[in-house]
Amino acid sequence: GTGIITGDPEEPLYGRCYLPRKFKIAVTVPGDNSMDIFIHDIALVVIMDEDGKTLRGYNVMVGGGMGRTHNKESTFARVNEMIGYVPKEDITEALKAILATQRDHGNRQVRANARLKYLVHTLGI
Repeated sequence: GTGIITGDPEEPLYGRCYLPRKFKIAVTVPGDNSMDIFIHDIALVVIMDEDGKTLRGYNVMVGGGMGRTHNKESTFARVNEMIGYVPKEDITEALKAILATQRDHGNRQVRANARLKYLVHTLGI
């Protein structure tokens, strides 16, 4: 998509700089309780067709994280928020757009506030 790819021949998604902080992505299926889907920067829930064999798309959530710094009120735990359903054909572009948003707007001045959860908290969905 336009504006997502940096044009850097060696690193088209990150460009000349990495993301401001770690970036956790989780994928699960409905009914699976092996991980907490609500505490990741990006969480994908697989949605299948009624036949149970054909991938239809994903429910996408962003902005979760449990980390915080003791006695620092500007840091806090936060569950992610639902963006919505994305068809399987569009998931790569959707993920690149989320990554580019964090890359371009994430807090690089205060390391404790550099996660996607603070960006989503500040700007909203």
